[in-house]
Amino acid sequence: MTGEDPRRHGLWSNLQALVALRSADREEVRKAWRATHGSLLSRGFPLALTSERELAAGNHAAAREAAHALLHGARNPAGSFYLAQSHAYFGEYDACITHLSNLLYDHPHHEEGSYLLARCLAETGCKESAWRVLEALLAVCDRVKTWLEMANLVEDLDDFARLLANWSRVGDRYTGRARDNRHIARHLSLGAQRAGAYEFARHVWRRQILELNARDSRPSADATRPKVYRTDRAERALLDVAATLQQANIPMFLVSGTLLGCMREGRLLAHDNDVDVGVWDDVDRSFLLSTLRGAGQFLVQPSRSDRTIRLKHLSGVGVDVFVHSRSEDDYAHGGVKMTWHNSPFELVERPFLGTSFLTPSDHDRYLTENYGDWRTPRKTFDSAFDTPNGEVINQDELVVGAYRALFDAIHSGSTSRLAFYTAALNRYEEPVSDLLRRSVR
Repeated sequence: MTGEDPRRHGLWSNLQALVALRSADREEVRKAWRATHGSLLSRGFPLALTSERELAAGNHAAAREAAHALLHGARNPAGSFYLAQSHAYFGEYDACITHLSNLLYDHPHHEEGSYLLARCLAETGCKESAWRVLEALLAVCDRVKTWLEMANLVEDLDDFARLLANWSRVGDRYTGRARDNRHIARHLSLGAQRAGAYEFARHVWRRQILELNARDSRPSADATRPKVYRTDRAERALLDVAATLQQANIPMFLVSGTLLGCMREGRLLAHDNDVDVGVWDDVDRSFLLSTLRGAGQFLVQPSRSDRTIRLKHLSGVGVDVFVHSRSEDDYAHGGVKMTWHNSPFELVERPFLGTSFLTPSDHDRYLTENYGDWRTPRKTFDSAFDTPNGEVINQDELVVGAYRALFDAIHSGSTSRLAFYTAALNRYEEPVSDLLRRSVR
């Protein structure tokens, strides 16, 4: 307004920002901070928090209204980022790409905008453009997430060579940053696994284990960062995926840890990492994917198995949709390294979370086949090594996973899990005794 005292307006904006900060969730603040390039006391920050909060709640109209106000009223390009996010949750990739192109025109190194643009480009078959977006960001940004996004673009050995070429070019920037290198190792290993370069993936983890000898192996500060998974968020993710599939007449049933929580505790497991549901393999995959993409609730995540659809809910919680095959004497589901076999089962409705869900009628038999003594809680249960009904279908994947778990056990100081994964590797002809003697103090 003409004649307005800019100092007064600045004070009012700061007061608004402080009020918003006081009432905000820590994760919301972190995301809004990144989206607005760290302007906590800025005119646009309360609007960014509003966009973040409304989007997480699935209120797309309110989120877009706040994003438009952020973009046009506060003159903050982060509004384009929130508009793009909203369109991405509906699978509207062209609109998403348009908004992100506008954002990156004003802020060419916007990190989250670059990551989302790369994913949308990959979804629409423009993988080369996705690579270029991430490589341009890599030139000016040391954030470890860039390596995850590039690893998810790897489909063959040529892609993996490109990933390694980028690492050779800038990897020395991370020298001495033990925590970052640990996470980068996961992403380089993922890229190698996606390309089938398993010997390289083994080498990554053997080297990481050796390097523990040269640094403090206590958990670093990021180990205490709050988990995205919380039971309240997970409940909402489960209810939303159930409603989405029910509306499309796609039968969905509870499996794995989600079924275990339902039957043993009457709630979702507090120590779980994601939500697990099943569908039958007679559901058309393209219809299933289009239903999930268009729901306004989920982003489809990269998956290395056509038997599993990985989703990220608006709340940040992961949802695994396992496609179950059926034969006369075996019902099976799995991922890239394992197949889990169950006796044939019928589905019945059971009350859960204030509604009802389909579950195996003989839940005791199903859970016993999956977990053995399922009534006794085990927070360290490993679905690859502890399942009685598991069949290894890719031993290379299993071995790499065991190395990664062994590293985590050493890093966290868990002697019992260290012994467990050492024995597992020895069982699969990967002797690690010499390696451990050099790495464990």
